[in-house]
Parts: sequence; structure tokens; C-alpha cells
Amino acid sequence: MYPTPKHLRAIVKPRQLDDSEADETSFAGDLRCPCGGDEFLLLHAGGVLGKGKLKDVGYADVNGQHFLIVKVRCTKCDAEHTVFDDDYHGWNGYVCAPEEGLRDRPRPPLTPWECSNCGCMAHRAVVFLIGESREHALSEGEGVLTDDDWFEAFGAIVMDIECVTCEFKRGGWLNHETM
Repeated sequence: MYPTPKHLRAIVKPRQLDDSEADETSFAGDLRCPCGGDEFLLLHAGGVLGKGKLKDVGYADVNGQHFLIVKVRCTKCDAEHTVFDDDYHGWNGYVCAPEEGLRDRPRPPLTPWECSNCGCMAHRAVVFLIGESREHALSEGEGVLTDDDWFEAFGAIVMDIECVTCEFKRGGWLNHETM
């Protein structure tokens, strides 16, 4: 199984993948707050793709700058955790963004996501990552990646969500290639 990136270690409980899914480039885990809570408000920068029940989170255009940020706030303890920020995570965020100066720009305010079916704001979520093998990541890592952090430069992140009130499920609510 693909190693858990450092920013997710405290909030993602890895799932066992079956033999057809498991390899060194795949990861899946349930969101779980360190307090034990598994219901969250999903916070995002405001970008929405699709409409009606087929809405997903996407890039937000804030004063001509594009942001893709997903944080979660635990409904049990109110702690806030970052799941994904395009300027920090994945290949472009970890390998490329530091030299592009994107991390220095102000972050936009985040908006809670409402269930596309009932309007509830509390959800459960599963995170999936797809990355490169260690050897490939290190060879392509542009001198940035090491044995200690090669897995931070994952190539894609997917997040499936389920409303805690009506159990409406949205697979691929966050579906982003980071390269």
C-alpha cells in the first residue's frame, strides 16, 4: 500500500484494499479525527463543478487566482484538519509550488459544503490516493524528493462523501490529478 502522506496521518485511518486493488501506488482511508469523530463539515474555497445532485468541489476563482482547498471540521470536537490544498499537496503542490511562490499568497475564506440531496452539512468521507512507485517518484522528483518524503508527491486524490442525515453518497466529490 502507498504510504500515508504526513498531513493525513492524524486524520485518515487506512483501509485494507483487496488483492485486486492493493499495490504500492494506491491508498485508501476513512477520515477519522484524533478525537474519534467520523462526521465532518466539509470546507472548501467555493468552487463547484456540475449542478443539482451531481455537484462536486472544484477550483475557486478568487480575485483572478485559482484555489483548490478542502478542509474538514470535526462535528464532535470542532477541530479543523486540511485534507488537500493544491499549493501544498500532491505532485504540483509539493514539488513545484514552492518555487512558484504560490504558498505565500493569502488563503481565501472557506465555505461549508451542503448535501446536494437534503442540505445537511455533516458528512463522512473516504480518501483515495494514487501515486508513483518509490523508484519512479525519486527518479522524476526533480531533486526535491527523498526516501523520507517521496510519497508526498502523489499524482491524484479522490474523496468520496456520504451525508450523515440522508446517506446520499457522492463518489469522486473531490477528484483531482495533482500533476
